[in-house]
Amino acid sequence: MKRPRENKELSIFGVQRSEFSSRPFPHGERQLKSQCFQDLWESLLMKSATHDQKFALCERGRALVLALLHSERQSLLKPISSGCRAASGGQSLPTWSIPGSLNSPSNSLANWRRWQQTTTTKPCRRSRNYIVSVFLGLFVFLSAKAQSPQDWKNHLSFSNSIIQELEDRQYDLLESQYRVFHHPEAEMADGTPKIWLYFAAFHDKNRTLAANLEEAGAFTQKTRDWLALRPNSVPAFLAFCNALVGECDQILDRSRNGKPGTNGPDSYKQVQTRVEEFNREFEAFPNEAATLWAEPQYYVVRIQFLSQIGAPFDALEKFDYDITQVDPYYAPFYTSYVLWLFSHRQNDPSLPRPEVWLTNRFKVDILDTQSIKNRKCRAYAQIIAFHGTKNAEFKPDLLDWPTLKTGLQDLVYSYGSQTDWPTRYLATAFAFEDRESVKEALALIQGNYSPEIIPDPQAFQYMSSWAVKK
Repeated sequence: MKRPRENKELSIFGVQRSEFSSRPFPHGERQLKSQCFQDLWESLLMKSATHDQKFALCERGRALVLALLHSERQSLLKPISSGCRAASGGQSLPTWSIPGSLNSPSNSLANWRRWQQTTTTKPCRRSRNYIVSVFLGLFVFLSAKAQSPQDWKNHLSFSNSIIQELEDRQYDLLESQYRVFHHPEAEMADGTPKIWLYFAAFHDKNRTLAANLEEAGAFTQKTRDWLALRPNSVPAFLAFCNALVGECDQILDRSRNGKPGTNGPDSYKQVQTRVEEFNREFEAFPNEAATLWAEPQYYVVRIQFLSQIGAPFDALEKFDYDITQVDPYYAPFYTSYVLWLFSHRQNDPSLPRPEVWLTNRFKVDILDTQSIKNRKCRAYAQIIAFHGTKNAEFKPDLLDWPTLKTGLQDLVYSYGSQTDWPTRYLATAFAFEDRESVKEALALIQGNYSPEIIPDPQAFQYMSSWAVKK
């Protein structure tokens, strides 16, 4: 993806942040001696410093105050109160109906200056009360800004609940959830199937949440206890496998990062021990193995263990065929497969490029039904979105933008603007230099982007500016 160029200083409507924050009160405002009013204004500026949209509202707030001083206080109170009600209900920030051309962002600074020059009426005590009331409403409104998307936190909270259930030995609940989460309707607010997160919880606990390998081993033992009590249980077996994979990943992560006592040969032996345990448990699994083979997560586990031991590409291709017979749109399988290709292609250039391989798998065919087209595009977008590793980034020029765009639009309009999908759509469209799609995403986001996807506010500012360039 293109990196936004360095901004000298973030500006709003052409006014630098430092200048804006220190701008003296206009003529009409200087006449308001109330310390309460000044405290409100300073607090408002401080809270605005972290969000571009709040800066814009501050400019509008100036115009509102000056308009009140000029005589239109009664007509302007209704937009503010309705805005506060909307904010308290969790709605996105509304556009206020301000008289004249103040609604135009490009003209707001000039209008503010005109108000400053023309407003000479000294406010009466009653006007001061109105002004303080209005600014209190504006302050509360900005404080109650629509919440940024919470997809990541929702996923983490869900995963933690699964981990806690295992800690509490709630095996019946875990078994019933496994069955329920297989239903297509069992989704998170952003459309992520809960069954994906159900199994990922056991892996992520040991790879990233456990403080050390001893803690990870203690958690894996809890999955062994579950499997010992329910030897025929598919979810118990796969939870155990995912916990083992998480241990292996933690071992390899620590080795790559040069942690003490994690040299190459020792790390490989530790991983090999866990792979052998997996093989023993798999061979000991009862005759109900057919139910295991019907579970897409089983193929994810196989790919992950093969990756740990450096298995050849031919071994992976068998499971690539098998997954198409079970669930050809199971994103966790493809994210694991693509990671394997990324890591092994560095030493073997004859392997297919991950982007090309994935695109060939999900590119829409003229003979596909509309239902299959929709599922392909959505799965393609989900796999690319959930492929989160800095060491193996997709190259946009090797992906198929029409397929990806269709999938992202499907997810955006299916699950709404209060998810990460509009921000993902924005960032991806920007990477593909699709200006119209960037504008579409910005219109949906309305400034309330996901900081998990775009952590740098200046990057969002740059994308917004780029969208309107000619």
